[in-house]
Amino acid sequence: PPAPAPLHVVDRGTGLPSCWEGGVTVLVDKPLDWTSFDVCGKLRGMTRIKKVGHAGTLDPQASGLLIVCVGRAATKTIDHFQGLDKVYRGTLKLGEETASYDACTPVERTAPWTHLTDDDIEREAARFVGDILQLPPMYSAIKRRGKKLYELARKGITVEREPRPVRVDTFKVWRGRPLRGDESDGHGDGDGGEGEGE
Repeated sequence: PPAPAPLHVVDRGTGLPSCWEGGVTVLVDKPLDWTSFDVCGKLRGMTRIKKVGHAGTLDPQASGLLIVCVGRAATKTIDHFQGLDKVYRGTLKLGEETASYDACTPVERTAPWTHLTDDDIEREAARFVGDILQLPPMYSAIKRRGKKLYELARKGITVEREPRPVRVDTFKVWRGRPLRGDESDGHGDGDGGEGEGE
């Protein structure tokens, strides 16, 4: 087997590895509460390279892979990475609705959920598969007249948004355990009204 790539530790006191000359793509496991802009700023400071960009915004409350391109040559590949397929995994809580569609804002509406069966969950998940139009939530990083929607939302301002075409190849949801024998896709760890999906 090929030898593993060398590990490069970079900080303000070290020079950049020679393999970074001309640009490099960095795979960052973004922690919670960091914005994608925070990550790029940190890399600018560590590498002293001004041209740094990411290949798709991750919400501050989302963790996981953030592709960051460092250097002029590398930033030219951002469009390529943005066009690649992506996989998301998250935990859903049935019976509660928030303005931000996540746990960052208070629950605004509740509904009964205990009557829902596995078939109900699968049937609703199937509605989101394929080429669909998705209305961006107000709590998103999409800009309107130079302002990010979530900045307006935090001020109580709601504006009209145009639905955007998206493609969802698969959408699997399970409640406390994989549905229909999909054990290979992970396992749910919630109880009660919680479940997971990808």
